[in-house]
Amino acid sequence: IVPILMGHDDEETVQALASALQAVLHNDRRRVVVIASSDLSHYPQYDDALAADGATLGAIETFDPARVRETIMKTMLRGIPNLVTCACSEGPILVVMHVARGLGADTATVLGYANSADTGGERSQVVGYGTVMFWRYEPPAPTEAQRAELLKLARAAIAEHLKTGATPAYETTDPLLNRRAGVFVTLKQRGQLRGCIGHTRADLPLYQAVQHMAIAAATSDPRFPPLKLEELDDISIEISILSPMRRVTDLEQIEVGTHGLVIFKEGRQGLLLPQVPVEQGWGREEYLDNLCLKAGLSPNCWTDQPTLYSFTAIVFGE
Repeated sequence: IVPILMGHDDEETVQALASALQAVLHNDRRRVVVIASSDLSHYPQYDDALAADGATLGAIETFDPARVRETIMKTMLRGIPNLVTCACSEGPILVVMHVARGLGADTATVLGYANSADTGGERSQVVGYGTVMFWRYEPPAPTEAQRAELLKLARAAIAEHLKTGATPAYETTDPLLNRRAGVFVTLKQRGQLRGCIGHTRADLPLYQAVQHMAIAAATSDPRFPPLKLEELDDISIEISILSPMRRVTDLEQIEVGTHGLVIFKEGRQGLLLPQVPVEQGWGREEYLDNLCLKAGLSPNCWTDQPTLYSFTAIVFGE
């Protein structure tokens, strides 16, 4: 463990330390974790802390150090009562972002957020805390046999649940099937949608996520009545294995047919898989309009600075 204490967070210091760390770590064959320790907002009331910390974490998710500096500066200029800082160790955060990018990381994932009121403190003056991981995503590459196994597993899960209400027992030593991943399962009946449910967090083994989402698509999609066992032979199954979510900062980055999208705005959210705009023949703006509609918002809500995330998917079906 090598502790490094920063006394200054000016750009020259940040760049100098980041360059030095990159040079050392590029030549070190050991596996190394670099950690920045920093609280987030200090002393605003609870709701103001949520807004300030959300803005800071959102900027960090873009993996753009310049955006983090700009966001913190703008937040501090908003005149939020009692806000002393948005990140008491801004410098280390920026250093880790530079180092991670230099070492090949391409994804920023917020692992958790809380503030002192969430742990029993006063709501009138809080301190925020966040955990973010910078890492390199390597997409899975399922073989034809593994794809067939997952589709077979999805069908068996639906059948068993419709017969007995249970999920069939399943064990595997296959590393890919045990890899944690977000998954959507789509059911179609004679080419028409009959159910689609997913789980975006990569917190379940792939095989287990497929089982759960297949059952949910068959029984819990509010747009359709629960599937009946006698319908199952008419159903085709499609599985989408999701990449991590990445913050969208430029709409020009969105590629129709490549990127799925998630929108968060006004307490609502909506998600569309990357294959949907292709199936519907939408261009980028139509895609965004329909994403807003999926969230229960007006079709042009994407023009008013919503929170957008993109993801890719490995899609295969029967």
